[in-house]
Amino acid sequence: MRRSNESPPPGERRARKIDRSGKAIASEKTKSAPENQGKSLPPKATLARRWPRLRVNRFNFKWVDDATGERGDDVESLRAFLERKATS
Repeated sequence: MRRSNESPPPGERRARKIDRSGKAIASEKTKSAPENQGKSLPPKATLARRWPRLRVNRFNFKWVDDATGERGDDVESLRAFLERKATS
């Protein structure tokens, strides 16, 4: 029996990785932000340049601005915060 870290012999395919629900795990990269939520947000570089004390978790969109102490839990509150800051 071959070990899991060894390559399979020629002509034999590797076993597919399966998650708990039985679906095959995709080998392609996944995006960190959901497609419909991240489109209207500025890129990370723009956020860092214009709001250096703003920290955004792009997986769940929780954010905090260390300069003002404001924080939020979703992308809508982040958009509203950015619009307020851009106009002031």
